[in-house]
Amino acid sequence: MGDPTGYRRQKDIGRIIRIIRHSCLVFIFLLGVALIVLSRVQPELVSGVRGWAASAAAPLLRAAELPVRAAERTIYSIGRYFYVHSRNKKLRRENEELEVWRRTAERLALENRRLRGLVNATDRRAELVATARVIGSGGGPFVRAVLVDAGSEQGVTDKMAVVDQNGIVGRIVDTGPTASRLLLVTDFASRIPVRTASRDINAILAGQNDRRPRLMFLPINEIVRPGERLLTSGQGGVFPPDYPVGQVVKVEGRIIEVELYANLDRLDFISILNLPDDQNGAPTGLSNVRSERSPEPVSPDAENGPNGTP
Repeated sequence: MGDPTGYRRQKDIGRIIRIIRHSCLVFIFLLGVALIVLSRVQPELVSGVRGWAASAAAPLLRAAELPVRAAERTIYSIGRYFYVHSRNKKLRRENEELEVWRRTAERLALENRRLRGLVNATDRRAELVATARVIGSGGGPFVRAVLVDAGSEQGVTDKMAVVDQNGIVGRIVDTGPTASRLLLVTDFASRIPVRTASRDINAILAGQNDRRPRLMFLPINEIVRPGERLLTSGQGGVFPPDYPVGQVVKVEGRIIEVELYANLDRLDFISILNLPDDQNGAPTGLSNVRSERSPEPVSPDAENGPNGTP
């Protein structure tokens, strides 16, 4: 059995604690009532007590506020991070779209410049039949030719001249309904009548199946030097006169190599031209010059009259 004295002592201690607790509650209640009454009777006294209490509680409040503010900053930083991350994703996506538009604009600007070059390159003495685009290779290992997306439905026929914004490219050799084969000036079968721009020396530009065609059939005792510019002469009825062809870059004896103005390795847009019927076979209007400057010969009978008398 337990000690009755110890049990009684514990019971007394519990009773004392309950009395103290109730007394504190009553004291706090009475203190609150007294402060309310005192604030009505003497407000200045209560105001001083409030200030003293606020000063005493301020350090505790500041200490309790620190973890709260730290938590707020952490939550704000996390939210800001996710916002910036989503914003960066959106900006990257917009940047990729703008990059696509930039490339499209550059490509369209390049095509526009090339088309403007083709328009400026078209001679008034030649009819523009079609503007086409190179769509593939039309030859083999020993043929320099490409395919263009214009054919008989666009009015293209064989032996029509082809130029780009820089100069002569070649001529049409096979025509289909919607596509044609273009024989380049570098092909071994290509022969183009040309002349020098400075001295009007006529010659033939012959393809050699490489990047540089050669100048052949020069007049005897005529000398061509590097740097000489070459133009089409208009003879033969295929190529219009005075179109830029290239420049002489190498002379070794009778071997004269020409660097073309047209970049045949990077052909894109080309113009297909046709000479009017009154220019076929006539170089640069020579027939008109002859008709204006050289009167036709008159027979002696015509000069002397029908009876042979002057």
